[in-house]
Formats: sequence, structure tokens, C-alpha cells
Amino acid sequence: MSRRSLPWRGALLLALLAVAVPLVLRGVGKIRRGVGADRVCAAAAEGRYAAAVELSDGVGGADPAAQRVAECRAVALLETGRREEAVSTLEEQLARRAGDDWLPLPPLTALLIEERRDRGDLQEAADLAYRAAGRYPEAYLLRFLELDLRCRLEDETAVLADARERLQRAGAAESRLRLELAARHGRREE
Repeated sequence: MSRRSLPWRGALLLALLAVAVPLVLRGVGKIRRGVGADRVCAAAAEGRYAAAVELSDGVGGADPAAQRVAECRAVALLETGRREEAVSTLEEQLARRAGDDWLPLPPLTALLIEERRDRGDLQEAADLAYRAAGRYPEAYLLRFLELDLRCRLEDETAVLADARERLQRAGAAESRLRLELAARHGRREE
């Protein structure tokens, strides 16, 4: 090996380290966030809601671990009577994920829809309900909220026609939704 090739090899080794070290550190950070999310969710699942809230303080981001933390934190906040904070946590996470298809679990998404509806933001509530019903086709409550809100804002005949088409994807919720559609159609005929 010549002395001339040593500087090149050293430079190549330094370049490889410069690329590898940030990748390793990023991977370690993801693992750490995943473990942190597991701890928050385990605390919430075990009924240690105060611990779940404490463990989740200051956790943010738009990665899957942050999504899980937001959901588990919201559950813990709801269980401790802190509904407004739970809604705020979920709304912040939803805003971070704008543009992709992530939504909280169906009961938490229903909470957001109901909150938007209750404060008078019917169009925002209907839009979220529409998105949620498409994302979680077997979640009856989300389908019901979508149908109810859209019928308040749009032509009911068009909403019902669209709902009939989308029912194919509703799975187990299909029969309940068919009953709701029939009831709405019957009320409209009267």
C-alpha cells in the first residue's frame, strides 16, 4: 500500500462517517420515540392516566410514534375530565398531518367531528366526517355523523345517492346505515 492512497482512504472513511452517523442517530431517535409511545400507551391502557399525560408532555411531531402518543394522551386526558385538552391534542396532531390520510382512531375522530359541529363549524365537521367515513368504512358512528352533517349542508337527495354508492364498503355497518338511509328517505317522502 502506498503512502499516496492513505489520505484518500482517510478522506473516504471520513465521508462515510459523515453520512452514517446522522443516519444512525436518526434511527436511534425513532426507536426512542417508539419506546416512549409504547410507555405512554401502556400507562393509558393500564388506567394510569396521570402517568400517561405526564409521559406525553412535550411530545410532538408527525411521525407514527407521535400519532400514537397523541391518541393515547387524548384518551388519558378524556379519562381525567380534560376534554378540551384532549380535543386540542388531537386537533394539533391532525394539523401536523394535513395533506395525508392519517386520522385518529374512530372514537377520537368522532369526538373531533362532534366538537366542530357543536361549535358551529358544520362544514369542517362534515368534511372531516366524510374523510373519516372513507378511512374507517366499518365505523358506524362516523358514517352516521357524515350522513347527518352532509344532509344539513347539501342536497339530501345527492347525499343519499352518494351514501348508497359508498355503502358497499361499509362492511358490518352496512345494515344499520341502510336502516338510517331508509328512515331518512321515508321522512323525506312525508
